[in-house]
Amino acid sequence: MTESHRARTGQNPSMPPRSNHPGLKWRRTANRRQPYWVAKQVVRDPKGFPERTIRLPAGADEETLGELCCDHTARLLAWLAAPEGERAVIYDGSIRSLSRLYQQHADSPFHDVKRNTRKTYCDSLKLIENTVGNRLVRAVTIIDVKRWFKLWRAPKVEGGTPRASRAHDAVSMLRTILRFGFALGYPDCANLVERLKMVRFENAGAREQEMTAAPGNGVHSRGTEPRRRARPQYGDWSGSPV
Repeated sequence: MTESHRARTGQNPSMPPRSNHPGLKWRRTANRRQPYWVAKQVVRDPKGFPERTIRLPAGADEETLGELCCDHTARLLAWLAAPEGERAVIYDGSIRSLSRLYQQHADSPFHDVKRNTRKTYCDSLKLIENTVGNRLVRAVTIIDVKRWFKLWRAPKVEGGTPRASRAHDAVSMLRTILRFGFALGYPDCANLVERLKMVRFENAGAREQEMTAAPGNGVHSRGTEPRRRARPQYGDWSGSPV
């Protein structure tokens, strides 16, 4: 085994992974056995990898479980292979890593906005990371985003005023980081960007309205973009506004 491979995996060179299902671990529940992918089943020290345990579909067949385990293991090994100072900008499929990538990538428009606008962006990004950061982009549905909008819009105290602007800004920022992931070529981000074109979140109310125009025809509303004070600075490379 080469030194580079040893450094990448962090494993004992005499015990290389040979399983077709690396990281797979079964746990007994009340009614069945539940499969998980566990980073520590692959390496002793995941070194801060953000998704150390991932629940796998209970009804998946052996082939599907193997593909999922290999996919998660590949992301883990890519994380470990990155230099220490660059790990924070590795996209691992989670919303949190996409948020960090948007904030730290050298070509991100995040660096081009004014300080007060950046503060607004950071407030929304922090809210997104703290509430849904662990979710995998490829597993997010429109129903999920609608539920998050309601969560972010909820009053700070029972009976208080709904925080419509807070929720609107957070959804707008979610769209922004997804477009950035799309621009970088991540297909899971592109897929969710396209599906989110179907829905509009109102800034001044709880209502979500389905757009009657077909996706991709260029029709959009003010409600689908961040407020003017914090509009993302993209340019022609970012794709169509949503």
